[in-house]
Amino acid sequence: RLIIADAITLAKEMGAKKLIDIATLTGGCKVALGDAAAGIMGNDQGLIDQIINASKVTGEKLWQLPLYEVYSDILKSDDADLKNCSETGGKASPSVGGMFIKEFAGSTPWT
Repeated sequence: RLIIADAITLAKEMGAKKLIDIATLTGGCKVALGDAAAGIMGNDQGLIDQIINASKVTGEKLWQLPLYEVYSDILKSDDADLKNCSETGGKASPSVGGMFIKEFAGSTPWT
């Protein structure tokens, strides 16, 4: 997650208008979706829809995972700006990881 956050920060500093990262992030997507599909999430539904439409052309199956605000609360810390990991016992791990990345994307469209 930290390397993705650094890469997103650098891309924004270099003037990126949209951000697309493809990463395993957590094993939670595999637990939730198996080998049948990959998870997708982001802060811009239009960009997500573009990727999902492209996946239909290529035969890649994608399933959108939520980024509920409650997941952001899990990342709050008294010792740091943001926790890099959660203490949920693995619950919602892909979405919690996504919320971590979303913090760095800010208002830049990201998926």
